[in-house]
Amino acid sequence: MTDLPHWLKPCLQQVQVLKKSKTLSHALLVTGADGVGQEQLAQEIVKDLMCESDQGSACGHCHSCQLMAADTHPDFRILDGEAGSIKVDQVRQLVTQISQKPQVGKSKVILITHAQAMNINAANAVLKALEEPLLVLILY
Repeated sequence: MTDLPHWLKPCLQQVQVLKKSKTLSHALLVTGADGVGQEQLAQEIVKDLMCESDQGSACGHCHSCQLMAADTHPDFRILDGEAGSIKVDQVRQLVTQISQKPQVGKSKVILITHAQAMNINAANAVLKALEEPLLVLILY
């Protein structure tokens, strides 16, 4: 486990248990006050989810883990709302890019940061994307 703040470790461990038991939902919402570490938690969850091993946590050695470490995993995308509002066209473009079967792992993951920056149409497009079973969506 990384240097995740101690108050977030139980949250990460809970997601790892759900992954290992294959009972993890296809959508996660990570919330918290600014500065408590939700971005770091979301990034650790993504690493664990993208790992090809059946363990709860990322092994760090498989092909997916190596791709994640190099920031080149074809089945993972980030939509960052920190710079301004997230528009529906951005969501649709991202969903189109990631709508095909995974290239490496069992699923595809989209991380939407600062999800509160979505306008109503973008939020509706995200809800539509949640209907896709191969897509794991993490919002914070």
